[in-house]
Amino acid sequence: MLIMEKVTIGGLRELLRKQGEKEKLELVPPSSVVSWLYPGQFAFCLNEEFIWDRYGTFIDMKGEEHFHKIQPVIRWVDFTEFFMGEKGGPPEKSDSHLAHFDMVTIGGGHIIPKKDYKDYSPKIYGEMFNFLINELGLKKENFIITYFPGGKLSAFAKNTKGKPKFRFDHTFPEDLESKQKLFELGFTKTQIKKDFSRRCFLIPDWVCGEIAPWGYRNEINYRAKNGLVDIATIERLTWRPVYENREITSIKKWDKSFIIAGAGFERLVMIANNLEKIQEVENIKTLYDFIKSNENGNPRLVTESLRLVHRIVADTNGDLRDSRSLNKPSGRIEKFNKLKRNLLNLGGLKLKKALEINARINPWHPKLKESISKTIEIIKDYAESQKDWKQLKREKQFKK
Repeated sequence: MLIMEKVTIGGLRELLRKQGEKEKLELVPPSSVVSWLYPGQFAFCLNEEFIWDRYGTFIDMKGEEHFHKIQPVIRWVDFTEFFMGEKGGPPEKSDSHLAHFDMVTIGGGHIIPKKDYKDYSPKIYGEMFNFLINELGLKKENFIITYFPGGKLSAFAKNTKGKPKFRFDHTFPEDLESKQKLFELGFTKTQIKKDFSRRCFLIPDWVCGEIAPWGYRNEINYRAKNGLVDIATIERLTWRPVYENREITSIKKWDKSFIIAGAGFERLVMIANNLEKIQEVENIKTLYDFIKSNENGNPRLVTESLRLVHRIVADTNGDLRDSRSLNKPSGRIEKFNKLKRNLLNLGGLKLKKALEINARINPWHPKLKESISKTIEIIKDYAESQKDWKQLKREKQFKK
């Protein structure tokens, strides 16, 4: 049964919040997109730093955690690849990618004792596909789901030079458990695909002086108008890395399990409403249309740059340092400057209008409205620092 005639982000947010309350999950507030877990970067997943806040560890906590969370995410690699182009080249064509979006748990996140794993693992698969198929109305035959076929750590965990990332090796077995669960849910052999990569075996790369659990991951893809779209994931983390002398030296079974399923709101809405482009989703379309009517260059790039800048300022008030890392925020500042540069041609009045639109079509993020003036101030200060400011000033683009 469809949850609504037209699927909306607001409707999905409320539905999943109520489901979380019904399941007695803790409703965890979103973290800032500037997090100490990602030095030089921005938060690019659900960001469970609240676990550290409580226990001072991600892996040795006592007791259990059952939570629901909606988290603003920024994936810089996607921005450079799909909006700016890598290494100065043209951006890849994609009608489904964003660099900034909201992730949400579906069925919650659960850190549980190892003995309870068999109860929660089937539950997370059932809740995910019940939501996608029976509530969101997606067609079962359009899914393609990946799983890890097994293999050596040295073969899939490599550094940027293509060499094994760790000094030890380990053979992880095939993820037969998820494969069997997917068959039981009615998916066929042709819909369940092997993926021997870190997309299907998760090794959290947190540079924060603390290890995080490793484990299997399923990528849930859906055939849509614009091709095969990655819309959700299921993760089951059950291995504990052994950390010695600031280095991971081996791996062993964890005495707990971390089971979590998540999806991106914007892609869910795009797929459910059979839209062709992600810019047609309700919390982007009005902004994109406004920028397109006022920007002759690359409205896609300018729209996404504005969404990113506005979110960063809303979360940080322009201070890109995080409270716990000793690292200087130079990497984040460089990225932030690239984004601001993409907005200079909008000018003062158009910039203000665009920010007002972005805040209005994202009412679940009230900080966006509160940060409009600060965002304008930051972009104006950046413009004044650039050599082309005199030209901008002559055109009176920032004249009040």
